[in-house]
Amino acid sequence: AFVVYLILQELKMDITKSVLGALLLLFNPLYFNKMYTFHTDIYFMVFMLFSILFYLKSINNSNNITCLVLGSVFSALSILIRQHGAFITAAVFFYYLINKRKLNITIKHLAIILFIPLVTFISHFYWYYFIYGPTKSGAEMLGYTSAAIKMLFFITPYRIFSFFEYTGLFMLPFTVFIMLKLPEYL
Repeated sequence: AFVVYLILQELKMDITKSVLGALLLLFNPLYFNKMYTFHTDIYFMVFMLFSILFYLKSINNSNNITCLVLGSVFSALSILIRQHGAFITAAVFFYYLINKRKLNITIKHLAIILFIPLVTFISHFYWYYFIYGPTKSGAEMLGYTSAAIKMLFFITPYRIFSFFEYTGLFMLPFTVFIMLKLPEYL
């Protein structure tokens, strides 16, 4: 949550909005749910937020090379956790490419953005497909027809119920705010 505060400060938000943004993340019901599991969502989010923070610092500090390298390192770490972390690098690369003249960008800056995440992605791809290989359980899961039945009758209804449960939890702060402000309008 502290990284969200730093990102909002980097975006020139006032302290109240920055603290509110950090608290929204901290008290997010999905965040609470994932904190006590072995899922990779929290780890991915931490590295993603750090990479966003350092990329923003690089943009705001006249393309600071150190911040650009740190942003690329954290982006590479997020790629190792979840492969769609590569979209962070792609977004920053295209932002720099589009605003090349305004930001005074050189080929060196673009290479720094791409090099570390690209080497990480290629190394992981090579290791997984040529050294480690797919797991036995992963290969067996493709052959189960009962997985479709389980998904249809058990997992889908649970996810629908969870959607409404989390929607209520997300709306709780707004409901409290509306209830506190309601006497002013009556």
